[in-house]
Amino acid sequence: MRITLFTLLAAIGLAGMCILNAQSPSPAKFTSVPSRAAPSGGGVNSGGEVVATSTFAPPMISTAIHDSSPVTVAIAGPAALTAGMTGTFKLQLLLSLPTTTTTTVQTPAPDTQVIIAVTKTLKIQSATFTIDSGKGETASVSLPGAVPSGSPASLSATFAFQNPGTYSVSAKGTAWVQVTSTIATTTSSLINGTTQTLTKTQDLQEVTSYPLSAQQQLTVASSGVPMLTPIGNKTVNAGRELYFWIDIYASDPRLLPLTFGVVNLPPGAICPSVTLGNQKGEPIWLGGDPEFHWTPTSSQVGIYTVTFTANPADGRTVSETVTITVTP
Repeated sequence: MRITLFTLLAAIGLAGMCILNAQSPSPAKFTSVPSRAAPSGGGVNSGGEVVATSTFAPPMISTAIHDSSPVTVAIAGPAALTAGMTGTFKLQLLLSLPTTTTTTVQTPAPDTQVIIAVTKTLKIQSATFTIDSGKGETASVSLPGAVPSGSPASLSATFAFQNPGTYSVSAKGTAWVQVTSTIATTTSSLINGTTQTLTKTQDLQEVTSYPLSAQQQLTVASSGVPMLTPIGNKTVNAGRELYFWIDIYASDPRLLPLTFGVVNLPPGAICPSVTLGNQKGEPIWLGGDPEFHWTPTSSQVGIYTVTFTANPADGRTVSETVTITVTP
């Protein structure tokens, strides 16, 4: 068979093309495979492959909280005192915003995926307040340390109130809230048919100040105690009725309600225990209520000791002890 030079060259060219086609790799595709840790900042791994380094700039992360204050403040203290007493007022602070995490996924290139996770953690970094008693006396208080979100904190001040009246106890100050945004950027890239992963973490911090205030009303009552009109000792013959009124005078309406009672009431005697009050909040004078009734029998001849008491709302009892003598 005659083989021409043209036929030989054509055969050699066809074989070469077949060899080239057999050695050409198929186009790479981005596939999800188990990632492996990359050297810090990128580099070359033990297999000689170039490990991905993230050149993708994540968007600006806002560390702002919001316009209104996330801290609530309130005063907890007595609403009523008696002149000469002291009151402790607690300023209660609470940061109510919880820790939050947001995640975004972006693909800046066909073979690259970027996952950005932002975790925000808040705390009251510091707080300074002035508590005003409403009578010209103030106290400066501050937090001894940072307080995390969800944990209440309290600052307190104690004042003495010598004069009766109505006072507005107030507090003014500033709380500084720190928000820490932890930004974790994970970049996955396909290099030489293998997915390489690099994670970088960055913390951003911002402190925002918030002016705060709170107040509460305090009523200081007079130290005056209620009065029992003197009753005096009594004498009665057996078989005769002993009868008298018991007058009670409440010198300060803020001492109401007032409870009247009797101790060692003789058998057969009547003197009801009552609670006195005045809806209008004015000083009261009660005559003829309560009243004492007793008709002793001949078998009750003797001496009896009876105590009449008046117990105001502030707990200070006034009393009078009376001797009743029953004669034949």
